[in-house]
Amino acid sequence: MNDVAVAENAADILNIEPEQYVTQIFQPFQRRLMKAIDHAKGLEFDVTTTAGMKLAVAHRAEFRDLRIELENARKERKAPILEIGKLLDSRAKEVTALITPHESRFDEAIKAEEARKEAEKQAKLAAERERVNGIQDKIREIRNAAVAVPSTKSTEITEHANDLSERVISIDEFQEFTGEATDARDVAVAALREMATKAEQREQEEARIAAERAELERRRAEQDERDRVAAAELAEAQRKAREAQEQADAEMRAKQAAHEARMAEQQAEIDRKQAAVDAERRRQEAEAEAMRRAEQDRQDAAAREQQQREAEEQRLAAEKRKEAEDLQRAKEKADFERDGPEATAIVHILSTTYQVSHAAALAWLRKTNWKKIEVSQ
Repeated sequence: MNDVAVAENAADILNIEPEQYVTQIFQPFQRRLMKAIDHAKGLEFDVTTTAGMKLAVAHRAEFRDLRIELENARKERKAPILEIGKLLDSRAKEVTALITPHESRFDEAIKAEEARKEAEKQAKLAAERERVNGIQDKIREIRNAAVAVPSTKSTEITEHANDLSERVISIDEFQEFTGEATDARDVAVAALREMATKAEQREQEEARIAAERAELERRRAEQDERDRVAAAELAEAQRKAREAQEQADAEMRAKQAAHEARMAEQQAEIDRKQAAVDAERRRQEAEAEAMRRAEQDRQDAAAREQQQREAEEQRLAAEKRKEAEDLQRAKEKADFERDGPEATAIVHILSTTYQVSHAAALAWLRKTNWKKIEVSQ
């Protein structure tokens, strides 16, 4: 058998259709069975007689021989198929072992370059995060100016607001966050000016109360002086008129009681106003604390949102990497299916499969008339 015939037979084996193959193998047995059934159809026999027993034994032998031959044919046809399966597995492992080192050499270089690019990308992302975080820290510092003012005096708060309002928000410093930084500065300045206004109102109220207290002290001193003069006049009157002593004493006690009642009333009014001022101060301090906490909550929420955005960016980057790897593997497979293995690989596979030298395998290929070979699709 020449090489073309061998190749044709090999192609026939590789392209054989299982159902058709099995049908061809068992078709002769099927025809024999049909004939045996037709021969035995309507047959009547009596095994109690010598002729009937002989007839039954003959037909049984016909079916039995058919069954045994069928089983032998099944085993005979299946044995080489099982051996082919074992050889296919064994040879595939051998060829795979030869392929793997060469594939790994390119695969390792590709993966090393991909890892380098990924590290470079992560470094850029880290630098970008550091840049954005630095700008956000500056913006938070501007926002915190309203809740971290070091004084409660209106003049110092106003000075702090003026300094902050003159803070230059440049695009070189804040880049794409320039608008956000400007808004933060304007909000903080407005808050400081509102705090200064309230502090000034509080200071004016405290000054008014202090003035009222001074006025009360002045009046009290004047009253004491009048009381002193009255007491002197009363003593003189006592010396002049003993009979009016009791009446004068009563009048003196009445004036003293009225004076003490007025003093007590004025002191109560001063205490009430002072309590109101203290309550307003505590309210302002509580309001400032609430603003600080609200700003802190907003900053925490912004930080969580930033973390979520970074996690989503990492997930998308991973998906893109996987998609790129899938596309690369698909391209490599398509290139191999289009170009096929190299000639040296074909010679090596043929040599390994038939256990001959490379020179013999190459000689087979050279003397093959490839134009006459047709391979069914």
